[in-house]
Amino acid sequence: MHLGPHAQTRPLIRSLARLIVIASLLAGFLMMGGRSAQGATGFRFIPSSLPTSGPTTVEAVACTPETVCEAVGTLSTGKTTIFRSANGGISWGRQNVPNTVSDLSSISCPTTERCAAVGGSAANSGTATFTQNKGVTWSPVNLPSGTGLLSGVACPTALLCTAVGSSKSGKWLILQSSNGGASWSVRFSPTTYGILTGLSCSTELFCMAIGYMADNTGAERVAGITTSDGGQRWVQMAALAEKLHEVHAVACNRNVMITTCVVAGQKSAALGGGIFVSSTRGKSWVDRSLGSRLANATSVDCTSSLNCHLVGATSTGKAASYFTGNAGTSWDPVTVPSTASALQGIGCATAGRCVAFSQQQIPTGSPGVYRS
Repeated sequence: MHLGPHAQTRPLIRSLARLIVIASLLAGFLMMGGRSAQGATGFRFIPSSLPTSGPTTVEAVACTPETVCEAVGTLSTGKTTIFRSANGGISWGRQNVPNTVSDLSSISCPTTERCAAVGGSAANSGTATFTQNKGVTWSPVNLPSGTGLLSGVACPTALLCTAVGSSKSGKWLILQSSNGGASWSVRFSPTTYGILTGLSCSTELFCMAIGYMADNTGAERVAGITTSDGGQRWVQMAALAEKLHEVHAVACNRNVMITTCVVAGQKSAALGGGIFVSSTRGKSWVDRSLGSRLANATSVDCTSSLNCHLVGATSTGKAASYFTGNAGTSWDPVTVPSTASALQGIGCATAGRCVAFSQQQIPTGSPGVYRS
């Protein structure tokens, strides 16, 4: 558009300019999904506690926006256990798990009533359970024949759930449920040898699975796949093998138009933790690692496309936690008690309202529990 010098055109130009500015601001607000949390100011983890006779390990935790959290772990007897908190980790209650369910390693709760959890035994046999009544009862599930270890589960809706792991023959395996985890069928069974260890679904259409792929010599390297059509077709994501030696977690979240995915792991013992961020659904990655500040990045959760919390360990084995309010461009430290051991799992209800679990503490032998 040519802007001439005539005075009578200036009011129109100013009006158009105001409309453009308003439209830009509105678009920016919509793309961000609302205002982001500004830095980690005021975010801090404080000790919480599980009931006595608690677990020796906590494998995973999931929280809903209503601050209901469910955590899966293992008791000293070796029995799998599940704990529930209805107040963001302030207090916890132990729930009953069927004796036939063991070694749960991942849990997803799309609503306060419904959760699905998966895992696998040392005998390379998958296991799964689900609840539809806030954990009052957990029911065992018969999995498809040939299902091996299951390492990740994500339920983007109350009924649609996806689980990843490996088959008993040692190949990638993806299962899907359309009834909240009550029954499962094979969704994708490629010929790729290895195991998928983590999964995140930002919508019912888009999911990202990460794990390891084995080559002809049996050596494993970090790899991952994505789907944009609800699991009908899966494609290889951009390689991270040259950037990460170990991959521990993935979190994807979407607001309106933007999907942010964060992958957490370790580059190497010398290079420390790895944090990689994608705004292209895994087609490309940006290295946002923190260098010597973070020795290992073990778990991450995103409550929007802008806000994510990440936990891990320092070089001395102490707890480390970071927050981003700008889609992973920068990460601010979150205060954690100096006595806390390395954090290995986090679940967030909202930005700044999270629950994190540490490795076993000395001398109690139980994991630490922290809430923000």
